[in-house]
Amino acid sequence: AHQPNLINDPNCPADLGPEAWFILGDVVMEQPITGNTNKLFNYIEASNVYDQIIKQYPSNRLAILAWGKKGDCHLQLASQYPESYRHATNAYLSVLRLKQPDTPVSVLNQAEVGLGKVYESMAEGRPQPEREALLKESLNHYLNVVYSDAPDPAFLKIAGVNAGRVAETLGDRSAALELYRRLMKDLPALRTTWELHINALEKTLAAASPTPVPGL
Repeated sequence: AHQPNLINDPNCPADLGPEAWFILGDVVMEQPITGNTNKLFNYIEASNVYDQIIKQYPSNRLAILAWGKKGDCHLQLASQYPESYRHATNAYLSVLRLKQPDTPVSVLNQAEVGLGKVYESMAEGRPQPEREALLKESLNHYLNVVYSDAPDPAFLKIAGVNAGRVAETLGDRSAALELYRRLMKDLPALRTTWELHINALEKTLAAASPTPVPGL
C-alpha cells in the first residue's frame, strides 16, 4: 500500500555502492521529497534505501548501521502505521544480534534507546498489566545504555532522562533516585538537571513517609 518510488526510479542507479546508498538514505530522511507534502513518505523511502545495503551488502560494515537507521525510520512511521513498531523492533534487535567487536558503541546505544522508545510508545493506552510490562521492558533497554561500559554521551543523556521518566511512571521512585545520582557522576555537565530531579523525588519520598509518633 505504501510502495516507494525512489528505488524503482530509472534515474536511480542500481549499482550504487554501500556508502552511496547510505548517504542517499540520510539525504532522503532529511530532505523534502519533491511533489509530496507527507513527511512520513521520506521515512518510507529512506527505509527502502537502507534495505538496499542490508540485502546487497549484508557483510559490509555499513549493514549494521543501516539496520539501525531502518529502525529509526519505522519508529517515526509507527505514529501512523502501528505495524511499524514490529519492523522497528526487528531492526534494532538485528543491530544487537549482528554486533561485532568493532561495532561503534553509538550504534549499539542507538538500538537500545530505539527499543526503549518502541516499548514506551506501545505502552500508551494499553490496559494494565500489559502497560506495566511494556514500560518495564522499555526501562530495561534504557538502563542497558546507562549501565553499559563507556556509553556514547549523547545516547547516555537520552537514555538517562527516559529511564528516569519511565521509572517514575512505574512508581519506582527509589530506582529513579539511584539513577539520577549515578548520572550526576557520569554526566556532570547536566548536574543542574539531575539535581532538580533528585530534589523533587526526595521531597515526594519524604512526603510519602509516615510521620513518626512522638514517644514511640
